[in-house]
Amino acid sequence: MQKQLNEQLDAIAKLEQNWDGDDADKPTSESIKRAREFIECSDCTIKPIVNPTRSGGVQFEWEIDDGYFEIEFLDDGTPQTFWELGPTSSKRFVDFVKMMCEKKSEKPNG
Repeated sequence: MQKQLNEQLDAIAKLEQNWDGDDADKPTSESIKRAREFIECSDCTIKPIVNPTRSGGVQFEWEIDDGYFEIEFLDDGTPQTFWELGPTSSKRFVDFVKMMCEKKSEKPNG
């Protein structure tokens, strides 16, 4: 899965200013770098959806059962998380959120 995610990041890194036709910022080298570091240190087996953000960042998102989780690397590389638990969110989703938040807070070497 890491290879596929890195290929997606390669494509995102090639986007230019105004890539969405509505003045979106080009993904920054710092957001791409931090997203790659995250992929390298993550042992997640659930494939995320990866998207550029309009502000020059990179976003990973997962929908599991009725829960939602995202990690966005802002244009300066700062990670930001958001999650929403549904009324029947499973223990599997809660465990996933805990694991990903622990990974987000780890500082990659290098």
